[in-house]
Amino acid sequence: MGFGDHLEELRRRLLYALGPIIPVFLLLFLGWQTVLGFLVGPAFEVLAASGTSAGLQLLGPAEAIMAALKLSTIGAIVVGAPWILLQFWLFIAPGLYSRERRFIHLVIPLSALLTITGTVFLHRIMLPLLFELMLGFGSSLTVDLPDHHTDLRAIFLASETVEVRTAPPQVLIEGQAWVEAPQMEAWIAKTNDLGDIQPFRVPPMPMGKLQNGWSMQKTVDFTLLLLGGVSIAFQLPVLILVSGWLGLVDPSTLRRGRRLALGLSTVLAAVLTPPDVFSLLLLLVPLYLLYELSIVLLVLLPSSRVAKGNLRIGPKGFRTPEPFRPDQADGVSRSDTEDDPS
Repeated sequence: MGFGDHLEELRRRLLYALGPIIPVFLLLFLGWQTVLGFLVGPAFEVLAASGTSAGLQLLGPAEAIMAALKLSTIGAIVVGAPWILLQFWLFIAPGLYSRERRFIHLVIPLSALLTITGTVFLHRIMLPLLFELMLGFGSSLTVDLPDHHTDLRAIFLASETVEVRTAPPQVLIEGQAWVEAPQMEAWIAKTNDLGDIQPFRVPPMPMGKLQNGWSMQKTVDFTLLLLGGVSIAFQLPVLILVSGWLGLVDPSTLRRGRRLALGLSTVLAAVLTPPDVFSLLLLLVPLYLLYELSIVLLVLLPSSRVAKGNLRIGPKGFRTPEPFRPDQADGVSRSDTEDDPS
């Protein structure tokens, strides 16, 4: 195949790869509320459980449609990723030997499995804990303000009896105190500057407090940022496995480098998560467990076994195929023959 034919094949595969993205984008845009509900569902659950308003605020006229466009675009790329990878594979596969294809056959399913695992971990474990932590952290700050009604509050506290009423008393007595329902507001009777007794409302103790009013756009951006970070972080076993196949690392080196791996995992978790200790720990623990998984995978899947085809993944786990017998049909593919220099 000439260079021009390669370019034509590349153009054809690109068109095939991008073709389904537009229909998927339109479908996701029409159902963007369902996608949004899934993505920020943990935020709604935490807000509802806290007793506050279980809603996200729209802080601009175009915020809803911009969120819909962003979710539809990213969702179309994610949903269409397997199809795009398939077209890329169909483009490069004819130029690969059989032994090289075996590595790809292991890497792509492993990468997809780790991505799905990371998404489930983020949605069901990490996001609920993070949102609950941030909700409590944002509501914990209180600031005492100057009190300009200490005299009214002193009279109310000094009253011997406090009645609960639905209207002020018809006859007011100096120093009388009551609480008006259903607002449950405190009132007292006090002489004004003109010498008349009139009711005065006792304001609550002044205190500055942070109010949780989460923006929908910022919540979506925060969730997508975490989703991207977790998806990248969960590719650590694939990266280490490929490095082992290339001879850059080996299981014994990985075992000796556990302390270094813990430090690098801490740095990576700090970069991929918001700036708080809790979210760092939430990603640090699975990152280090993925490092240990990488050692196990490199022991079970060495490059020699994968390249020779001495490893298959079946219902019973890892097993070696049955030996070839002469009475069988030709069990060697053409690409295997090409791999053999003899």
